[in-house]
Amino acid sequence: MRKLILILGLILSFNVQAEVTISGSCGTNCIYEIDGTTLTARPDNPDLPAYIDKEITRTCDDYSCYTDAPWRASGVTNIVIEKGIDTVGVHAFEDMPSVTEVSLPQGLKRIDSEAFHVTNLTHIDLPSTLNFIGDFAFSIDALESINGIPDGVTKIFAGTFESSIKNFIVPAGVTEIAPDTFGSRARNGALIENLYCNETIADQCDAAVQWKRDLGNEVNVITYKKDGNQIFYNNKWYNNPNDILSGDYIKKRIYTIDEATKVSKPTGNTVRIKYR
Repeated sequence: MRKLILILGLILSFNVQAEVTISGSCGTNCIYEIDGTTLTARPDNPDLPAYIDKEITRTCDDYSCYTDAPWRASGVTNIVIEKGIDTVGVHAFEDMPSVTEVSLPQGLKRIDSEAFHVTNLTHIDLPSTLNFIGDFAFSIDALESINGIPDGVTKIFAGTFESSIKNFIVPAGVTEIAPDTFGSRARNGALIENLYCNETIADQCDAAVQWKRDLGNEVNVITYKKDGNQIFYNNKWYNNPNDILSGDYIKKRIYTIDEATKVSKPTGNTVRIKYR
């Protein structure tokens, strides 16, 4: 009986340990662990800057050889980047078609070139702290929606959103958008139909979808205006461009005479009406 219990204990212990199939360093002050189909990357020391970079590559810089990333053929479907990591490096999770979910933390600042290229994401939520997205970072055939591109992103590079996104809102902070942001005539990959952008870069937005028009597809470039901290589009005010599609606009409210009297100084027989 004791032998049987010992054997069962060893088997259970082995199974528990076997759940974590791969673990190790994945960059500067960054470690990773694969448990089943979930890959988690976290800081090794929360008091130090951490980013997924090229330190674990063996023969090529920045994962440019696909076989260098130790999780490349792991069958991972879910990637969790924990708080404290500020950069996802070049080619980090490229060519992983099994990946369908990615969780990114507040505090993340950079997603470098081709970081999630050729995965199978259909949606991605981006943190408000992000200020850089590299070329082809989200060149994903399956990608249908992306939420929360912050104003801190000022430039959109080639192929970054070559995807199945049909309605795309360019952040108000973008001052430069590449002509082949959504693909090119040679690749003919993107499904873009409506592109919303700040009126100040309307010409660049037109250029970014011209190749699609050349193929006989109708693509609309729809402009909005940034006024202070708010967005004006279609005679309505929004807190940010992402609200345009959700319809979460700011309703102007006309104060009653009694309310206006409390918040405004009467001038003669009139009361200044305040708008919000």
